[in-house]
Amino acid sequence: MAGGDGGNGGPGGGGGDGGAGGAGGTAAAGLTGVAGDGGNGGAGGDAGTPGDGGAGGAGDTSTLDGGVGGDGGDPGAAGSGGQGGAAGSGTGGVSGNTGAAGAPVTSGGNGGAGGLPGTADPANTVIATIGVGSMPGGVAVNPAGTLAYVTNFDSNTVSVIDTVTNDVVTTFGVGEYPFGVAVNPAGTFAYVTNNFENYPKGGTVSVINLGTGSQIRPIGVGDYPTGVAVNPAGTLAYVANSSSASVSVINLATNLVSETISVGSAPGGVAFNPAGTLAYVTNQASNTVSVIDAQTSTVSATIGGFASPGGVAFNPAGTRAYVVNLTGNSVSVINTVTGLLINVPIGVGDRPIAVAVNPAGTLAYVTNGFDGSVSVIDLATYAVIATIDVGDGPGGVAVNPAGTLAYVTNEFSNTVSVIDIAAGLGAGGAGGAGGSVGNDGPSGLSARPNPPDNTL
Repeated sequence: MAGGDGGNGGPGGGGGDGGAGGAGGTAAAGLTGVAGDGGNGGAGGDAGTPGDGGAGGAGDTSTLDGGVGGDGGDPGAAGSGGQGGAAGSGTGGVSGNTGAAGAPVTSGGNGGAGGLPGTADPANTVIATIGVGSMPGGVAVNPAGTLAYVTNFDSNTVSVIDTVTNDVVTTFGVGEYPFGVAVNPAGTFAYVTNNFENYPKGGTVSVINLGTGSQIRPIGVGDYPTGVAVNPAGTLAYVANSSSASVSVINLATNLVSETISVGSAPGGVAFNPAGTLAYVTNQASNTVSVIDAQTSTVSATIGGFASPGGVAFNPAGTRAYVVNLTGNSVSVINTVTGLLINVPIGVGDRPIAVAVNPAGTLAYVTNGFDGSVSVIDLATYAVIATIDVGDGPGGVAVNPAGTLAYVTNEFSNTVSVIDIAAGLGAGGAGGAGGSVGNDGPSGLSARPNPPDNTL
Protein backbone atom coordinates (compact mmCIF):
# COMPACT_ATOMS: atom_id res chain seq x y z
CA MET A 1 0.00 0.00 0.00
CA ALA A 2 1.36 3.40 -1.00
CA GLY A 3 1.98 6.08 1.50
CA GLY A 4 -0.36 9.04 1.21
CA ASP A 5 0.88 12.24 -0.38
CA GLY A 6 1.78 15.05 1.90
CA GLY A 7 -0.71 17.87 2.07
CA ASN A 8 0.09 21.17 0.34
CA GLY A 9 1.32 23.98 2.51
CA GLY A 10 -1.19 26.69 3.30
CA PRO A 11 -0.91 30.08 1.60
CA GLY A 12 0.59 33.03 3.39
CA GLY A 13 -1.86 35.45 4.94
CA GLY A 14 -3.16 38.27 2.73
CA GLY A 15 -3.03 41.90 3.72
CA GLY A 16 -0.37 43.49 5.83
CA ASP A 17 2.80 41.45 5.75
CA GLY A 18 2.22 38.21 3.94
CA GLY A 19 2.88 35.16 6.03
CA ALA A 20 5.30 32.51 4.84
CA GLY A 21 3.74 29.67 2.94
CA GLY A 22 3.15 26.57 5.02
CA ALA A 23 5.52 23.66 4.64
CA GLY A 24 4.32 20.65 2.69
CA GLY A 25 2.81 17.90 4.73
CA THR A 26 4.78 14.72 5.38
CA ALA A 27 3.55 11.63 3.55
CA ALA A 28 2.41 8.87 5.77
CA ALA A 29 4.56 5.78 5.68
CA GLY A 30 3.01 3.09 3.52
CA LEU A 31 3.05 -0.54 4.42
CA THR A 32 3.99 -1.45 0.92
CA GLY A 33 4.44 0.36 -2.35
CA VAL A 34 6.07 3.69 -2.85
CA ALA A 35 6.46 6.49 -0.48
CA GLY A 36 3.99 9.31 -0.72
CA ASP A 37 5.08 12.55 -2.41
CA GLY A 38 5.86 15.52 -0.33
CA GLY A 39 3.21 18.24 -0.42
CA ASN A 40 3.84 21.43 -2.38
CA GLY A 41 4.88 24.46 -0.42
CA GLY A 42 2.18 27.03 0.18
CA ALA A 43 2.08 30.29 -1.77
CA GLY A 44 3.59 33.33 -0.22
CA GLY A 45 1.33 36.04 1.11
CA ASP A 46 0.03 38.76 -1.21
CA ALA A 47 0.27 42.22 0.20
CA GLY A 48 2.44 44.40 2.32
CA THR A 49 5.85 42.81 2.59
CA PRO A 50 4.83 39.35 1.40
CA GLY A 51 6.28 36.19 2.87
CA ASP A 52 8.44 33.65 1.08
CA GLY A 53 6.86 30.67 -0.56
CA GLY A 54 6.76 27.72 1.75
CA ALA A 55 9.30 24.94 1.39
CA GLY A 56 8.07 21.75 -0.25
CA GLY A 57 7.30 18.91 2.12
CA ALA A 58 9.65 15.93 2.28
CA GLY A 59 8.31 12.60 1.12
CA ASP A 60 8.23 10.11 3.91
CA THR A 61 9.77 6.68 3.61
CA SER A 62 8.27 3.39 2.66
CA THR A 63 9.47 0.04 1.60
CA LEU A 64 10.30 0.85 -1.98
CA ASP A 65 10.86 4.09 -3.83
CA GLY A 66 11.55 7.27 -2.10
CA GLY A 67 8.75 9.82 -2.41
CA VAL A 68 9.08 12.79 -4.72
CA GLY A 69 10.02 15.98 -2.99
CA GLY A 70 7.27 18.57 -2.99
CA ASP A 71 7.54 21.58 -5.31
CA GLY A 72 8.72 24.82 -3.90
CA GLY A 73 5.90 27.10 -2.92
CA ASP A 74 4.80 29.78 -5.36
CA PRO A 75 6.43 33.11 -4.75
CA GLY A 76 4.32 35.61 -2.94
CA ALA A 77 3.68 38.95 -4.60
CA ALA A 78 7.13 40.33 -3.82
CA GLY A 79 8.11 37.37 -1.70
CA SER A 80 11.00 34.99 -2.32
CA GLY A 81 10.37 31.82 -4.22
CA GLY A 82 9.98 28.78 -2.01
CA GLN A 83 12.69 26.17 -1.90
CA GLY A 84 12.18 22.81 -3.51
CA GLY A 85 11.10 20.12 -1.15
CA ALA A 86 13.47 17.42 -0.01
CA ALA A 87 13.14 14.12 -1.83
CA GLY A 88 11.92 11.16 0.15
CA SER A 89 14.27 8.25 0.79
CA GLY A 90 13.36 4.61 0.45
CA THR A 91 13.66 2.17 3.32
CA GLY A 92 13.02 -1.13 1.58
CA GLY A 93 15.28 -4.11 1.30
CA VAL A 94 16.67 -2.64 -1.87
CA SER A 95 17.77 0.84 -2.45
CA GLY A 96 14.92 3.11 -3.02
CA ASN A 97 14.97 5.26 -6.11
CA THR A 98 16.30 8.66 -5.66
CA GLY A 99 13.39 10.96 -5.21
CA ALA A 100 13.03 13.77 -7.73
CA ALA A 101 14.31 17.13 -6.77
CA GLY A 102 11.71 19.59 -5.82
CA ALA A 103 10.69 21.84 -8.72
CA PRO A 104 13.04 24.81 -8.85
CA VAL A 105 11.65 28.30 -8.64
CA THR A 106 13.53 30.02 -11.39
CA SER A 107 12.57 33.60 -10.82
CA GLY A 108 12.06 35.89 -7.95
CA GLY A 109 8.66 36.98 -6.81
CA ASN A 110 6.89 39.88 -8.47
CA GLY A 111 7.50 43.35 -7.12
CA GLY A 112 5.07 44.39 -4.48
CA ALA A 113 2.12 46.64 -5.30
CA GLY A 114 2.82 50.36 -5.23
CA GLY A 115 2.14 52.11 -1.99
CA LEU A 116 -1.13 53.93 -1.45
CA PRO A 117 -1.28 57.46 -2.87
CA GLY A 118 0.17 60.08 -0.61
CA THR A 119 -2.17 62.20 1.39
CA ALA A 120 -3.77 64.86 -0.78
CA ASP A 121 -3.21 68.47 0.04
CA PRO A 122 -6.65 69.75 0.95
CA ALA A 123 -8.26 71.53 -1.99
CA ASN A 124 -10.37 74.67 -1.57
CA THR A 125 -8.23 75.84 1.32
CA VAL A 126 -7.19 79.40 2.10
CA ILE A 127 -3.40 79.26 1.97
CA ALA A 128 -2.64 82.96 2.49
CA THR A 129 -4.29 86.15 3.66
CA ILE A 130 -2.75 89.35 2.33
CA GLY A 131 -3.29 92.79 3.80
CA VAL A 132 -4.10 95.45 1.21
CA GLY A 133 -5.73 98.90 1.26
CA SER A 134 -9.06 99.97 2.72
CA MET A 135 -12.22 98.33 1.38
CA PRO A 136 -10.77 96.19 -1.44
CA GLY A 137 -13.28 95.38 -4.16
CA GLY A 138 -12.19 94.47 -7.66
CA VAL A 139 -9.44 91.98 -8.48
CA ALA A 140 -7.76 90.79 -11.68
CA VAL A 141 -4.79 88.52 -12.42
CA ASN A 142 -2.39 89.22 -15.28
CA PRO A 143 -2.17 86.68 -18.14
CA ALA A 144 1.15 85.33 -16.86
CA GLY A 145 -0.40 84.63 -13.47
CA THR A 146 2.47 86.42 -11.73
CA LEU A 147 0.66 89.50 -10.43
CA ALA A 148 -2.78 90.29 -9.05
CA TYR A 149 -4.30 93.77 -9.04
CA VAL A 150 -6.72 94.86 -6.31
CA THR A 151 -8.76 98.08 -6.15
CA ASN A 152 -8.99 99.68 -2.70
CA PHE A 153 -12.25 101.67 -2.71
CA ASP A 154 -11.58 103.77 0.36
CA SER A 155 -7.85 104.26 -0.21
CA ASN A 156 -8.05 105.40 -3.84
CA THR A 157 -5.31 102.94 -4.70
CA VAL A 158 -4.55 99.70 -6.49
CA SER A 159 -2.44 97.09 -4.67
CA VAL A 160 -0.19 94.88 -6.79
CA ILE A 161 0.39 91.40 -5.33
CA ASP A 162 3.29 89.14 -6.27
CA THR A 163 1.52 85.78 -6.61
CA VAL A 164 4.69 83.83 -5.80
CA THR A 165 5.49 85.53 -2.50
CA ASN A 166 1.94 86.76 -1.73
CA ASP A 167 3.38 90.16 -0.89
CA VAL A 168 2.14 93.58 -1.99
CA VAL A 169 5.01 94.81 -4.15
CA THR A 170 3.56 98.06 -5.52
CA THR A 171 0.68 100.41 -4.81
CA PHE A 172 -0.69 102.76 -7.47
CA GLY A 173 -2.67 105.87 -6.68
CA VAL A 174 -5.73 106.14 -8.92
CA GLY A 175 -9.00 108.12 -9.01
CA GLU A 176 -11.63 108.53 -6.34
CA TYR A 177 -13.31 105.35 -5.09
CA PRO A 178 -11.86 102.79 -7.52
CA PHE A 179 -14.15 99.83 -8.07
CA GLY A 180 -13.51 97.50 -11.01
CA VAL A 181 -10.22 96.47 -12.64
CA ALA A 182 -9.30 94.59 -15.82
CA VAL A 183 -5.97 93.73 -17.46
CA ASN A 184 -5.53 93.57 -21.23
CA PRO A 185 -4.57 90.21 -22.82
CA ALA A 186 -0.98 91.35 -23.36
CA GLY A 187 -0.61 92.11 -19.66
CA THR A 188 0.70 95.59 -20.43
CA PHE A 189 -2.14 97.82 -19.19
CA ALA A 190 -4.70 97.79 -16.38
CA TYR A 191 -8.01 99.69 -16.52
CA VAL A 192 -9.62 100.87 -13.27
CA THR A 193 -13.09 102.37 -12.87
CA ASN A 194 -13.28 105.31 -10.45
CA ASN A 195 -16.81 105.70 -9.07
CA PHE A 196 -16.79 109.32 -7.96
CA GLU A 197 -13.93 110.82 -9.89
CA ASN A 198 -15.35 113.88 -11.68
CA TYR A 199 -18.80 113.28 -10.10
CA PRO A 200 -21.49 114.50 -10.88
CA LYS A 201 -20.13 115.02 -14.36
CA GLY A 202 -19.40 111.32 -14.74
CA GLY A 203 -16.79 108.89 -13.52
CA THR A 204 -13.41 108.03 -14.98
CA VAL A 205 -11.19 105.14 -15.94
CA SER A 206 -7.53 105.13 -14.91
CA VAL A 207 -5.14 103.54 -17.40
CA ILE A 208 -1.97 102.13 -15.81
CA ASN A 209 1.08 101.17 -17.88
CA LEU A 210 2.11 98.00 -16.06
CA GLY A 211 5.62 98.10 -17.44
CA THR A 212 6.49 101.63 -16.33
CA GLY A 213 3.86 102.26 -13.65
CA SER A 214 2.93 105.50 -15.37
CA GLN A 215 -0.65 106.59 -16.05
CA ILE A 216 -2.25 108.56 -18.82
CA ARG A 217 -4.93 111.13 -18.19
CA PRO A 218 -8.07 109.39 -16.86
CA ILE A 219 -10.76 108.66 -19.43
CA GLY A 220 -14.15 110.22 -18.75
CA VAL A 221 -17.09 107.81 -18.87
CA GLY A 222 -20.65 107.75 -17.48
CA ASP A 223 -21.89 108.22 -13.92
CA TYR A 224 -20.77 105.79 -11.23
CA PRO A 225 -18.76 103.34 -13.38
CA THR A 226 -18.49 99.89 -11.84
CA GLY A 227 -17.65 96.85 -13.93
CA VAL A 228 -15.02 96.89 -16.68
CA ALA A 229 -13.98 94.22 -19.19
CA VAL A 230 -11.44 94.10 -22.03
CA ASN A 231 -12.26 92.12 -25.17
CA PRO A 232 -10.06 89.11 -26.08
CA ALA A 233 -8.41 91.07 -28.92
CA GLY A 234 -7.33 93.78 -26.49
CA THR A 235 -8.83 96.51 -28.67
CA LEU A 236 -11.88 97.57 -26.66
CA ALA A 237 -12.90 98.06 -23.04
CA TYR A 238 -16.54 98.08 -21.94
CA VAL A 239 -17.44 100.05 -18.82
CA ALA A 240 -20.81 99.68 -17.06
CA ASN A 241 -22.06 103.07 -15.82
CA SER A 242 -24.45 102.26 -13.01
CA SER A 243 -26.09 105.68 -12.65
CA SER A 244 -26.24 106.37 -16.40
CA ALA A 245 -27.85 103.08 -17.49
CA SER A 246 -25.19 102.81 -20.15
CA VAL A 247 -21.99 101.15 -21.29
CA SER A 248 -19.03 103.21 -22.44
CA VAL A 249 -16.97 101.67 -25.23
CA ILE A 250 -13.30 102.69 -25.03
CA ASN A 251 -11.03 102.34 -28.05
CA LEU A 252 -7.82 101.11 -26.46
CA ALA A 253 -5.67 102.35 -29.33
CA THR A 254 -6.70 105.94 -28.65
CA ASN A 255 -7.95 105.60 -25.05
CA LEU A 256 -11.05 107.53 -26.03
CA VAL A 257 -14.74 106.64 -25.66
CA SER A 258 -15.89 105.72 -29.14
CA GLU A 259 -19.51 104.87 -28.34
CA THR A 260 -22.06 104.81 -25.54
CA ILE A 261 -24.64 102.01 -25.48
CA SER A 262 -27.91 102.30 -23.54
CA VAL A 263 -28.75 99.25 -21.44
CA GLY A 264 -31.01 98.50 -18.46
CA SER A 265 -31.18 100.26 -15.11
CA ALA A 266 -28.18 100.15 -12.77
CA PRO A 267 -25.77 98.09 -14.89
CA GLY A 268 -22.96 96.57 -12.87
CA GLY A 269 -21.31 93.43 -14.17
CA VAL A 270 -19.89 93.11 -17.68
CA ALA A 271 -18.09 90.26 -19.45
CA PHE A 272 -17.10 89.35 -23.00
CA ASN A 273 -17.59 85.87 -24.38
CA PRO A 274 -14.33 84.08 -25.33
CA ALA A 275 -14.85 84.83 -29.02
CA GLY A 276 -15.21 88.54 -28.29
CA THR A 277 -18.40 88.75 -30.34
CA LEU A 278 -20.82 89.37 -27.47
CA ALA A 279 -20.79 91.16 -24.14
CA TYR A 280 -23.24 90.47 -21.33
CA VAL A 281 -24.16 93.34 -19.00
CA THR A 282 -26.16 92.77 -15.81
CA ASN A 283 -28.81 95.39 -14.97
CA GLN A 284 -29.42 95.20 -11.25
CA ALA A 285 -32.50 97.41 -11.02
CA SER A 286 -34.11 96.00 -14.17
CA ASN A 287 -33.50 92.35 -13.25
CA THR A 288 -32.23 91.78 -16.77
CA VAL A 289 -29.10 91.02 -18.76
CA SER A 290 -28.36 93.05 -21.90
CA VAL A 291 -26.64 91.14 -24.71
CA ILE A 292 -24.46 93.47 -26.76
CA ASP A 293 -23.28 92.62 -30.26
CA ALA A 294 -19.65 93.76 -30.04
CA GLN A 295 -19.36 94.20 -33.81
CA THR A 296 -22.28 96.61 -34.09
CA SER A 297 -22.25 98.01 -30.52
CA THR A 298 -25.98 97.41 -30.25
CA VAL A 299 -28.13 95.50 -27.77
CA SER A 300 -29.19 92.39 -29.66
CA ALA A 301 -31.25 90.81 -26.86
CA THR A 302 -32.46 91.39 -23.32
CA ILE A 303 -32.83 88.40 -21.01
CA GLY A 304 -35.12 88.61 -17.98
CA GLY A 305 -35.81 86.46 -14.95
CA PHE A 306 -33.10 87.54 -12.52
CA ALA A 307 -33.15 88.89 -8.97
CA SER A 308 -30.83 91.91 -8.77
CA PRO A 309 -28.17 90.45 -11.07
CA GLY A 310 -24.57 91.33 -10.26
CA GLY A 311 -21.44 89.53 -11.37
CA VAL A 312 -21.32 87.61 -14.65
CA ALA A 313 -18.83 85.17 -16.19
CA PHE A 314 -18.67 82.86 -19.21
CA ASN A 315 -17.40 79.31 -19.42
CA PRO A 316 -14.32 78.84 -21.68
CA ALA A 317 -16.45 77.40 -24.49
CA GLY A 318 -18.70 80.45 -24.46
CA THR A 319 -21.81 78.27 -24.34
CA ARG A 320 -22.90 79.21 -20.82
CA ALA A 321 -22.97 82.42 -18.83
CA TYR A 322 -23.31 82.49 -15.04
CA VAL A 323 -25.06 85.41 -13.34
CA VAL A 324 -25.26 85.97 -9.59
CA ASN A 325 -28.56 87.14 -8.11
CA LEU A 326 -27.80 89.48 -5.21
CA THR A 327 -31.24 89.32 -3.63
CA GLY A 328 -32.00 85.81 -4.83
CA ASN A 329 -28.96 84.27 -3.11
CA SER A 330 -28.45 82.21 -6.22
CA VAL A 331 -26.69 81.85 -9.57
CA SER A 332 -28.60 81.69 -12.86
CA VAL A 333 -27.28 79.84 -15.91
CA ILE A 334 -27.84 81.16 -19.43
CA ASN A 335 -27.60 79.03 -22.55
CA THR A 336 -25.80 81.55 -24.75
CA VAL A 337 -26.87 79.80 -27.95
CA THR A 338 -30.59 80.06 -27.25
CA GLY A 339 -30.43 83.04 -24.89
CA LEU A 340 -32.62 81.15 -22.42
CA LEU A 341 -32.19 80.40 -18.75
CA ILE A 342 -31.57 76.74 -18.06
CA ASN A 343 -32.02 74.71 -14.92
CA VAL A 344 -33.30 76.34 -11.76
CA PRO A 345 -31.12 78.97 -10.07
CA ILE A 346 -28.35 77.43 -8.00
CA GLY A 347 -28.64 78.34 -4.33
CA VAL A 348 -25.47 79.78 -2.82
CA GLY A 349 -24.73 81.93 0.24
CA ASP A 350 -26.15 85.22 1.48
CA ARG A 351 -25.83 88.19 -0.89
CA PRO A 352 -23.65 86.75 -3.67
CA ILE A 353 -21.56 89.43 -5.37
CA ALA A 354 -19.24 88.07 -8.04
CA VAL A 355 -18.47 84.87 -9.94
CA ALA A 356 -15.40 83.43 -11.67
CA VAL A 357 -15.00 80.21 -13.69
CA ASN A 358 -11.84 78.10 -13.73
CA PRO A 359 -9.99 77.67 -17.06
CA ALA A 360 -11.18 74.06 -17.39
CA GLY A 361 -14.80 75.22 -17.24
CA THR A 362 -15.62 72.70 -14.54
CA LEU A 363 -16.06 74.88 -11.46
CA ALA A 364 -17.41 78.31 -10.59
CA TYR A 365 -16.49 80.35 -7.52
CA VAL A 366 -19.07 82.72 -6.04
CA THR A 367 -18.38 85.27 -3.31
CA ASN A 368 -21.11 85.58 -0.66
CA GLY A 369 -20.89 89.11 0.72
CA PHE A 370 -22.92 88.60 3.90
CA ASP A 371 -21.64 85.09 4.68
CA GLY A 372 -17.89 85.64 4.58
CA SER A 373 -17.65 82.66 2.27
CA VAL A 374 -17.12 81.41 -1.27
CA SER A 375 -19.43 78.79 -2.80
CA VAL A 376 -17.85 76.28 -5.21
CA ILE A 377 -20.23 75.05 -7.92
CA ASP A 378 -19.69 71.90 -9.96
CA LEU A 379 -20.73 73.07 -13.43
CA ALA A 380 -21.53 69.54 -14.60
CA THR A 381 -24.14 68.96 -11.91
CA TYR A 382 -24.92 72.55 -10.87
CA ALA A 383 -24.41 71.51 -7.25
CA VAL A 384 -22.50 73.42 -4.59
CA ILE A 385 -19.72 71.03 -3.62
CA ALA A 386 -17.83 73.19 -1.13
CA THR A 387 -18.15 76.36 0.92
CA ILE A 388 -14.91 78.12 1.83
CA ASP A 389 -14.65 80.56 4.72
CA VAL A 390 -12.73 83.71 3.79
CA GLY A 391 -12.63 87.23 5.23
CA ASP A 392 -15.41 89.66 6.11
CA GLY A 393 -17.43 90.99 3.18
CA PRO A 394 -15.99 89.07 0.22
CA GLY A 395 -16.65 90.82 -3.07
CA GLY A 396 -14.36 90.35 -6.04
CA VAL A 397 -12.98 87.00 -7.19
CA ALA A 398 -10.49 86.04 -9.89
CA VAL A 399 -8.90 82.72 -10.87
CA ASN A 400 -5.33 82.57 -12.16
CA PRO A 401 -4.70 81.31 -15.72
CA ALA A 402 -3.32 78.00 -14.46
CA GLY A 403 -6.54 77.28 -12.58
CA THR A 404 -4.68 76.61 -9.36
CA LEU A 405 -5.44 79.67 -7.25
CA ALA A 406 -8.38 81.99 -6.64
CA TYR A 407 -8.06 85.50 -5.21
CA VAL A 408 -10.92 86.95 -3.15
CA THR A 409 -11.15 90.53 -1.89
CA ASN A 410 -12.58 90.95 1.62
CA GLU A 411 -14.05 94.46 1.81
CA PHE A 412 -14.38 94.74 5.56
CA SER A 413 -11.24 92.82 6.49
CA ASN A 414 -9.01 94.86 4.17
CA THR A 415 -7.48 91.63 2.95
CA VAL A 416 -7.23 89.27 0.01
CA SER A 417 -7.74 85.54 0.59
CA VAL A 418 -5.68 83.22 -1.61
CA ILE A 419 -7.43 79.89 -2.14
CA ASP A 420 -5.73 76.73 -3.37
CA ILE A 421 -8.34 75.39 -5.81
CA ALA A 422 -6.35 72.60 -7.47
CA ALA A 423 -4.50 70.72 -4.75
CA GLY A 424 -2.82 67.56 -6.00
CA LEU A 425 -2.18 64.14 -4.56
CA GLY A 426 1.08 63.38 -2.87
CA ALA A 427 3.43 60.81 -4.36
CA GLY A 428 2.50 57.15 -4.11
CA GLY A 429 4.52 54.78 -1.99
CA ALA A 430 7.29 52.76 -3.58
CA GLY A 431 6.53 49.30 -4.93
CA GLY A 432 7.79 46.33 -2.96
CA ALA A 433 11.09 44.75 -3.94
CA GLY A 434 11.02 41.64 -6.11
CA GLY A 435 11.51 38.36 -4.33
CA SER A 436 14.83 36.58 -4.49
CA VAL A 437 15.29 33.70 -6.89
CA GLY A 438 14.10 30.44 -5.42
CA ASN A 439 16.52 27.60 -4.88
CA ASP A 440 16.32 24.22 -6.53
CA GLY A 441 15.17 21.53 -4.22
CA PRO A 442 17.94 19.24 -3.01
CA SER A 443 18.37 15.99 -4.86
CA GLY A 444 16.72 12.96 -3.38
CA LEU A 445 18.90 10.72 -1.26
CA SER A 446 19.60 7.14 -2.19
CA ALA A 447 18.33 4.96 0.57
CA ARG A 448 20.71 2.49 2.09
CA PRO A 449 19.37 -1.04 1.63
CA ASN A 450 18.03 -2.83 4.67
CA PRO A 451 19.88 -5.90 5.78
CA PRO A 452 18.48 -9.13 4.35
CA ASP A 453 15.74 -10.59 6.41
CA ASN A 454 17.07 -14.15 6.99
CA THR A 455 13.97 -15.18 8.79
CA LEU A 456 12.05 -15.57 5.49
